Parts: sequence; structure tokens; C-alpha cells
Amino acid sequence: MAVHLGGSAAHPGGQTAQAAFGSLNKLMSNKTPSISRKKLASPEVRCIINVLDECLCKVTVSSVLPCELVNPESVSEELGEPAVESLSVHLRLAQEYRSLQDTDTSEDKSKAREVQDSLRNFLRHVRPHIDVEPVKTALQGAGPIVQEDQQAVQALRTGLQAIREVLIEQLMTTPREEWEQRRFRQEAGDRQKRNAKLLYSVEQEVRTANEHRDDVISKKDKEIQHMKYSIHKVERECEEFEDQVKKKAEQQYQSDLKNSEVKRLQLQEEASQLQVQLNRLTAQNREREVALRQKNNKLETEIENWIQKYDAEMQGKQ
Repeated sequence: MAVHLGGSAAHPGGQTAQAAFGSLNKLMSNKTPSISRKKLASPEVRCIINVLDECLCKVTVSSVLPCELVNPESVSEELGEPAVESLSVHLRLAQEYRSLQDTDTSEDKSKAREVQDSLRNFLRHVRPHIDVEPVKTALQGAGPIVQEDQQAVQALRTGLQAIREVLIEQLMTTPREEWEQRRFRQEAGDRQKRNAKLLYSVEQEVRTANEHRDDVISKKDKEIQHMKYSIHKVERECEEFEDQVKKKAEQQYQSDLKNSEVKRLQLQEEASQLQVQLNRLTAQNREREVALRQKNNKLETEIENWIQKYDAEMQGKQ
């Protein structure tokens, strides 16, 4: 059992104990025996368990020892004055040991033994108390507790508890139960191997399916990329063709516009010439019309004269 000094240097092996029992706790976390359904077989087994229980009780008390006795009344009410004196001696020796902790001398080792003896002496006052909870409460109210020391001792207690469970499991297991456990472990191992093979087979199938899926996706991606390239090429060709058509249409429009302007000028000139011809012909027709009217009037006058002359001759003949 580690020596509790009631200070920051109280447990030089506390972290080592914590590491040592850490893996054991993991192994035993799922193997806690059902003590209520079993009966301790022999006095030897009960003696071993009682020793471990007493050790656990001492470690539990050590985890709540103060580093300074501020309220001794809390301890005296529960454990009595001799316990207070014993605790005071232990805390004093622990303080002296801390002052020598950086040295490696025979005095340092001697002081460490004195601290261990003083702790054992104090724990003797706790032994008559069956219920350790009132003792813990009294010590917690006696003064401040160094958390680092408390955590180290609690780690030791956890390891001892795991050892107790392992011993109970071993001591209370009959040969038949041990055989059944071996058979169960063998069956569990066989099932694990079968499951591992099945898992490997399923993983292979999944891997094959994933590879096939990846191949299909890769092919589809290539097809999509090819289609995108083809579409882009067609779009580019369409744009080029459209530009060429627009360019040719613009050129044709400009050419037609130029030709139409020339034709317009030509037609306008022809229209002017025809207008001149029309005006000349109109003037000629008017002159001819005047001449024809004059000739017609002359003929009408002559005809009128002939008629009158004829009428006169006819009257003379009558």
C-alpha cells in the first residue's frame, strides 16, 4: 500500500499504480462476478477476501487524509483524541519528509519509514469502525485535501478492486465452471473466426462491387466528358457557321444595296428622259390638235356654206 503523506509529494508511485491497474480495469470491466448468487467455499477464501477488503478500506481512508489538520474536532468526534494525536504526528512527519524529498540520503529513507509507520498507526484507529463513510466524512472536514494525492490513491483503490474481482472470479470458479468457460471461450473464438471469414468475404464482395461501380462511373464520366466535348465542338462550329452566314449576308446586303443604288440612278435618269420625251410629244400633239381643230373649223364653215348654197339653189328652182 502506498504511503499517504497528506501533501503534493505524498505518492511518488501513485501514477505508476494508476497506469499498472488501468489495463486490468479494462480486462475486468465485463467480468464482474455475481457474488450474491455464489457462496465463498472455504475459510481460506474468506480470509483472502477479508484481507483485500481491509486493504481497500485503508486505501479509501488514505485518499481523504488532509494535508493540514485545520479542524481536529471533526476527527476526535468520530475516532477519538488518540486518533487526532496519531494524525497530527503523521502530518508532521509528512511535512518533514517533503522537506527532504529532493535529497537521496539515509535520513530521507529513514524518514519515509517513519511516515509509513505513522500512517499504519493512524489506520489502526480506523480498523474498529465497520462503516468507513463516517470516517471519510470526518477526515474530509478536518482540512484541505491535495487533489493530486487523492487521485493517485483512488487509482490504487481502483486497481485493488479489480484484483479483488479477479480473485473472487478465480477462487469461486469450480472445475466444471472453468471447463464451461474454456468451452465458451473456444466457441466464442470459433464464432469470431467464422465471423471474421464471413466479414472478409463480405468485404471482398463489397470491394468488388465498389470497384465495378467505380469502373462504371469512370466509363460514364468519360462518356459524359466526350459528349460535353462533342457538344462544345458542335456549338463552336455552329457559332462559326453563323458568323460566316452573317458575314456573307452582310456582304450580299452591301452589294445589293450598292447595285440597287446604281439601278435607281439609272432608272431615275431613264425616267427623266422619258419625261422629256413625254413633254415633247405632248407639245407636238397639242400643236397637231390646234391644226386639226383649225382645219376642222374650216371644213365645217365650207360645209355650212355649201349647204346654204344648196338650199338657195333649191329654193330658186322651186
